[in-house]
Amino acid sequence: MCPPNTKRLNIGLFICHLDNDYAYDICKGVDYATKELDANLIVFPGMYINAAYNNPQKARFDYQYNSIFYYAFPENLDVLIISMGTIGSFLSETDLKSFLEHFKDIPIVTIEIEIPGYSCVYTEGKTGLKKAIEHLIIDHQQEKIGFVSGRPFNADAIERLETYKETLTQYNIPIEDNLIVHGDFSEFCEPLVEQLLDNNPDMHAIIFANDQMASGGYNVFKRRDLKIGQDILVCGYDDAPIALILDPPLTTVKASPSNLGYYAVYQAIDLLNTKIIKTTLLNSDFIPRASCGCHKDIMSPFEFISSSNINLDKSEELSIIITNRLLSEFSCGIIEKELNDVIQKFFKKVISNALDNNIKVFPQNEIMSEISAITSSSIIIYFNIEQLIYLFSSFNKIILAIIPNHEKQLNY
Repeated sequence: MCPPNTKRLNIGLFICHLDNDYAYDICKGVDYATKELDANLIVFPGMYINAAYNNPQKARFDYQYNSIFYYAFPENLDVLIISMGTIGSFLSETDLKSFLEHFKDIPIVTIEIEIPGYSCVYTEGKTGLKKAIEHLIIDHQQEKIGFVSGRPFNADAIERLETYKETLTQYNIPIEDNLIVHGDFSEFCEPLVEQLLDNNPDMHAIIFANDQMASGGYNVFKRRDLKIGQDILVCGYDDAPIALILDPPLTTVKASPSNLGYYAVYQAIDLLNTKIIKTTLLNSDFIPRASCGCHKDIMSPFEFISSSNINLDKSEELSIIITNRLLSEFSCGIIEKELNDVIQKFFKKVISNALDNNIKVFPQNEIMSEISAITSSSIIIYFNIEQLIYLFSSFNKIILAIIPNHEKQLNY
């Protein structure tokens, strides 16, 4: 909270392409932190700087959005957070520095890309991506693995491509140039994926440097009648909401953009108080789903119950185990406890009803009231609708598996 009798801090955020899931999730984290601090948040929603797409007609006027950035002045902002990975993903480091110079009189924290002389918060992608590549090599016996990278000079793209090469080298797998193509982190990468498949007919696994490009790849695979998760194993990066609505759900690397936004706000406050420039590193993780052939997302509820050593006589224990299992893929560290409390309360009520032999039919009005309470909770705005649908769908399968009688199953 801001100290009493002092003015509220004005925190600015430069962000790009707010209809993009990744950018929107960053905003969620920044919004949550500024509410905790009782500070003002001013969002400057621009577009990519110097963007070039495979579909130039759609993007040719995007530069006009970016005039909004130049309304950021030290007179109206105490500190500025800049998502360099979104607005500057098409810029070289020299160009990024030149852009930041326009705002040199405002304390700045960058997100995603570390620029010398500026505080920064970014997620290291090596841990999660290395696990993903090792998973394909060890668990799925893949050696010929394609890689759809970002632009050659983009910092995130460089790190992810280097991780790919280092991991293959570690497992004595030769690096083949024809297995690597460079996209631009957008879904307009279909010709590149076509090229990759044409040049490598014996390739059965592809890693995309972000989920947006993976979604473009899905279009190509389906046109070619390739069964994702069987004929071609696919992995993305970011764990964006689109990863859950792709069919099948996308194996990916979780980078938690909401956490980036959240911790950037607190680093901005620290910069204001101490004047010390520092870098904060967050960790990535690997999320296996059906697209790599694991089918974790559609695990049999009976297998889940058996593998978790669940005691069906203890509904409270059961609700905790199920909540932890189902939220493990989605929970954002900044709101994990609150979200856990809201969801677990609902799960506990449904599970208690499911296991009570004296209750022959589900109290539907009561259950609907609980669902309404969840969807109207303020915490839900920090949780994507795609995640909620996926969460309740998975929960539904488990409940149907533990209901003791057929009549009650039909009622549920």
